[in-house]
Amino acid sequence: MPSHANRLFCHATKGLLAVSLAVNIAAAAPKRCDWHGPLSGGEKPYAKCVDFAALQGKILDLPKNVTRISADGISFCQTATPATGAGNADIVFVYDNSGSMTADAIYINPVTKDTAFHYLVYDRGNTCAGNLIRPLQTIGYPSREGGNWGALALSGTSGCEDNVAGDPYNARGAVIRAGIDFMAATSPTSTAGAISFNSDIKYLQEPVLVGDAANVALIKSSIHLDTSGGTIYRRPLQKARQWLNDPSLIKTGKQAIIFISDGAPNDPDGYQDLIDSRMPPIYSIYLSKSTTPDTARLSELSAATGGTFNRVNPNDPTAMETLLKSIISTITKNTLPHAVVVTNKSLSPPQTSRSTGAVTNPDGSVGMRLDSIVALQEGANRIEISLTREDNSSVTYAFTMNAAGDEIGSSSGNYSCWDMPTLTAIDKATGKPPEIYSPDGNAYQLKLTRSPSDLRDVTVAGSSANQDREGILLTKIDLSLGYPTQTGDFSYNPAKANPGPGNGILEVDGKGDLTFVWSHPRDARETVTYVLPGRVIPVLDGNVNLTIKDPVTRGETFDPAAVKDKDKVVVTDAKDHCILNCAGTEEFHASDAVPTWKITVKSPIKYTMSIYDNLGQFVNRSDGEMTAEDWAKVAKSGDSASLQFKIVPVSRDGQQLGTGAYLMHANITAMGDLVTKNSAGESIIVRNAKTEYLKRFGYLRR
Repeated sequence: MPSHANRLFCHATKGLLAVSLAVNIAAAAPKRCDWHGPLSGGEKPYAKCVDFAALQGKILDLPKNVTRISADGISFCQTATPATGAGNADIVFVYDNSGSMTADAIYINPVTKDTAFHYLVYDRGNTCAGNLIRPLQTIGYPSREGGNWGALALSGTSGCEDNVAGDPYNARGAVIRAGIDFMAATSPTSTAGAISFNSDIKYLQEPVLVGDAANVALIKSSIHLDTSGGTIYRRPLQKARQWLNDPSLIKTGKQAIIFISDGAPNDPDGYQDLIDSRMPPIYSIYLSKSTTPDTARLSELSAATGGTFNRVNPNDPTAMETLLKSIISTITKNTLPHAVVVTNKSLSPPQTSRSTGAVTNPDGSVGMRLDSIVALQEGANRIEISLTREDNSSVTYAFTMNAAGDEIGSSSGNYSCWDMPTLTAIDKATGKPPEIYSPDGNAYQLKLTRSPSDLRDVTVAGSSANQDREGILLTKIDLSLGYPTQTGDFSYNPAKANPGPGNGILEVDGKGDLTFVWSHPRDARETVTYVLPGRVIPVLDGNVNLTIKDPVTRGETFDPAAVKDKDKVVVTDAKDHCILNCAGTEEFHASDAVPTWKITVKSPIKYTMSIYDNLGQFVNRSDGEMTAEDWAKVAKSGDSASLQFKIVPVSRDGQQLGTGAYLMHANITAMGDLVTKNSAGESIIVRNAKTEYLKRFGYLRR
């Protein structure tokens, strides 16, 4: 932008020069954004729910560069615990009885009084046990299984970091029993079963109806805590999956596993092959005060099956019980959203997206993944959301999304923002982008970098100056950067005069550009154009030629106050048509009675003009810029344009210059590294260059 906020105003003339940028011509917005539910923080971020019922009939204002509704960011808020009989499910509780669950030792921080619980593993170098206070001291505290639990006192926790007890208060048994009572009260037509595990499985209780008091007592009495051995996931998952696929055991249309553990599995045979269409959703409860590397395995298990991952502080049994009841409520509801259709009725034709699956979020809301994004045009968008619940009831929400507000440039709240897409060619021989395409027809790849979406393979439209049209398929996708980059090969024949559109080869007759355009097939506002020049003549160095007119010897009469604090340079073409700074000062440049310089340039420029008196004292300065867009509109001869720089003869305080000699110091920077076209349509590459000029002139004040 011009440094003094000057505007470049140029008149279009016959034969004006069209500009092609060297790499990409993208949409005007520097970023484009997706709309979704507000993102949560924590270990596993998700889109929090939106109260669509509250939006019914209303207008939701959005920034104008929000171009679509995200395909994986819509969640629906749900009511709290259902009333008795509101839903049912077959649930198997799987709980960890490995040796790491129970505390053997305690460290009480003398300053914070925070209590840390650890288990002792003597076959690992005895590092944590080396902190035991001698003689040994036992600290007692209440166990949720009843009575007191005793643990040895530690003087510190060095070497204990990997030995944190998963359930120091032995609370998981009592919590599961409370959860079964909760199921009996809120969902009596459900069934419940239980399995404990360590290196093997133990204390198995097949699912039985919880509406029967005897069954509730049977399940609760089957739950026992004894801690030893390792952490093997396969056996309990296999048994729970078997039960929940057995028609003689399941009594409802919904099955789920609630999996409670404190560590990653050390399965010798693995368990991943069990995760198939027969594995019910796994709602995991990870017992840990903080995130650990073990977290990922249990989190992946829940994500792969459509359940939820939840971490809870094992030092807080009440929080553990609250979480378990919340998960049970989520599972047993039969009014959860099951399917959704989202439509933008303002597009022509209307654009619709349908859900491909539902997942329950940690806050109890239900997230819906759509089969595609839904585009938003700038301005008003009439949105309709049709929601179907598990009990086949349905509801429709209708509201307006008005994408007309100020643009945003970064992700926050309901918006995820991304750079506009880029396209570039890669020379397969060098691995670098070519400046021009080779006259020998070398092999090239086309590389697209775009924001994430539901797309896989994409097709780029390629065209030549010879009116050829080809579709280029980009099949190789790389997601390692957090956003997609996609590549695919394209072929061209640089010497084919008669093109055959659709034959897979871009054909040109030895000159002209190759142009590539990609737009998201459902979001026209995510688009990019890339131009690869053909023959480049000549390769310019970007220099400018500056000549001064005869020294000015006449002054003009004017009001200095009229130009105070205004830019002192007006730029015109050779015919005195104003180009730059065309308001406020041009009336003082109607004749040659002002200092005037003629400059010949071959690209957009930036300039700085400074005036000094004959004693070297600073008088005035002006800065400005001609952008590539304005350069395209300037009348030219061949590949050059002539500009006149006329300087108001006033000081920085607005006083008219007095009679005498003055010095003009000009810095002209040619804004190169871009591709332009001359009047014959041939491509020209302009290099960056900077030239400094010093010129003396005389001024006679009348």
